[in-house]
Amino acid sequence: MYARVITLICITFIFSLATNAQSTTIDMEGTGSQRTRVLQTKGLERPPSQLLWKSEKLFYYRESDLIRGENGPFKLALDVPTFQTFTTPIIAGDSIYFTYNDSSGYFFVVDKTTGKNKLRLKFDQNAVSRPAVRDNIVFFGSEKGMVHAYDATTQQVKWKFQDKDHSFVTYPLLDRDLLFFYAFDRGLYAFVADTGEVKWLYKFKKGIFTTAVAGDRLIVLTDTGRLIALERETGAERWNVDAGRDAIGPQVLGDQIFLHYDGGEIRSYSAVDGTLGWKSKDVPRSGSDAALHNGLVYYSGKEMDVVALDAKTGAEKLRFKITRPCSAPLIAGELVYVRCEDNKVHALSTATLEQVWELKNGNKYPPSFVVENGVMYSLGQDGYMHAAQ
Repeated sequence: MYARVITLICITFIFSLATNAQSTTIDMEGTGSQRTRVLQTKGLERPPSQLLWKSEKLFYYRESDLIRGENGPFKLALDVPTFQTFTTPIIAGDSIYFTYNDSSGYFFVVDKTTGKNKLRLKFDQNAVSRPAVRDNIVFFGSEKGMVHAYDATTQQVKWKFQDKDHSFVTYPLLDRDLLFFYAFDRGLYAFVADTGEVKWLYKFKKGIFTTAVAGDRLIVLTDTGRLIALERETGAERWNVDAGRDAIGPQVLGDQIFLHYDGGEIRSYSAVDGTLGWKSKDVPRSGSDAALHNGLVYYSGKEMDVVALDAKTGAEKLRFKITRPCSAPLIAGELVYVRCEDNKVHALSTATLEQVWELKNGNKYPPSFVVENGVMYSLGQDGYMHAAQ
């Protein structure tokens, strides 16, 4: 039976731009130490229609600055990128966390119930990384070689670590008692999250994209195309294979590692020994990260359609037909959420990929969002955060 389709034309979708590191943390970018893009929370059974709160303006974001000049009779105008960035919100307990960078770095804490700005820390002329959060302790790194563990409740530093001249503006991974953080031109650190003690350092001067946990192993993908498994507790190398330079990932489901490639291919590797399991074939090319759930690999095609493959074989199982490209899928509850270039958010059944509801965003591409217990939280380029249900 086809699910009902709900289209809301009368309201404008006001939201912009967010594993569950622990059971209390909702983090769209990480979605757990396996990076599955599955939120362990109640989803949105219906499209949001009620604004709960709107924050004060938190920052001023510009993609570019217009530079004007003259050269003799010629007048010049050039858009120069600002390289400003802000991270998607992370929800933990009663607070929402994110970082923002322009010429300096900023760390923010926003009250989840009211939208009030509880805390803003500024780091002069020093960019900061995306945070990782456990309860009220926030972990983030800086361009000038510092890792911070900050207690957002007491507003005190819990611990800090410095490796001077090695930037930590990378993606931290928090898994149980350990915090993993890559330092540029140095290597991958494993810190004891509670104390900041360095448990081990895997020296690797080439770049490391991201990491993910598979049982007792830490899976590492490097910018030279190496896929590496390290002992989680010691940093000892278990195996090291060539996965190709244009790989993106890793993501983990059970004993499988998933990578997708610039050309659109998806591959499955064994977390046990690094052997190649399968390559995608005769399916739409992947244009996004995957969401890994109930034995399926959900992804958005590079040109069109949202597809689910059998995680064990790579065979196509489900498809939602759409003629426009969509964002990486996000799963919360029993729904898959995608934002598409038809200017809509589509909510699809995880079991069938049939549409349950859609939400039109006027004539603009929908922003990304994070969901917790049936509430949608977002942070936009306009510098405002919103909550709606």
